[in-house]
Amino acid sequence: MSVSSFSIAVADGVFRADPSALPTETVLPGLKLGLVMSGRFGLTVDGGRDLDIAGPAICLLVAERAFETRHGMTAQDGVRYVTIALDPASRDDLLGSDAERLGAGSGAPGIHQARAGRTACALALQIATCPFSGGIGRAWRAAKGLELVATVAAGFLETDGRGARLTSRDLERLREAYHILKTAPADAPTLPVLARRVGMNVRKLTDGFRRQFGTSIADFVAEERLQLAYRLISTGEMGVAEAAYRVGYSPNHLSTAFRRRFGISPGRLR
Repeated sequence: MSVSSFSIAVADGVFRADPSALPTETVLPGLKLGLVMSGRFGLTVDGGRDLDIAGPAICLLVAERAFETRHGMTAQDGVRYVTIALDPASRDDLLGSDAERLGAGSGAPGIHQARAGRTACALALQIATCPFSGGIGRAWRAAKGLELVATVAAGFLETDGRGARLTSRDLERLREAYHILKTAPADAPTLPVLARRVGMNVRKLTDGFRRQFGTSIADFVAEERLQLAYRLISTGEMGVAEAAYRVGYSPNHLSTAFRRRFGISPGRLR
């Protein structure tokens, strides 16, 4: 394989923030890999998928559109990290069809999270303690960054978490399941019905969905229902009780879940 040119951004440092603050970041299209060497923080991705990341850990994001993330600190001494970012053209040129298997080309971001192994941690440490400066240092960090991307991507593509390989067809089925749930969360089918509709067994569907999208099916549906309720109530389209029944909750259940998720009661939106 020949690669004519590519764009890579490699960064490292210690991230510190007020634990009560929720700093946001816009993740650009392409591929972004974050390896947390030490520390712990929460990450809310693309409007509601919550990840708890405690080092040493890896989070790999693959997307065709920009999306927002929100960080919540849970450690006073900061988070030591290394990040690598590739734009879409560089990602696709370097990874080829493997980029699609990681989630490229789909409407939803591919979100992959795992503990960082010794090889990945060693590469991150080499990036953070680069022995060179100037152009040679940039070349060293870029080379180690690409090696880290390849190591991490290979690990995620190897299995679905229980030893069963995820094929390109499996990923298509998972994206179909995502679309079904995203389009009509209030009428989400049961797991057995959803599995039959997309042509997977329940175990592979649930494990693969969590691996591909960074959340369980149940949590994803709950978040989509709450987001729909928020829109219906805040725009005045429906009252609280009507919106609750529309998204599949009782009014009392919606009020409890709504306050837990958004920090206010649904009645205060009107």
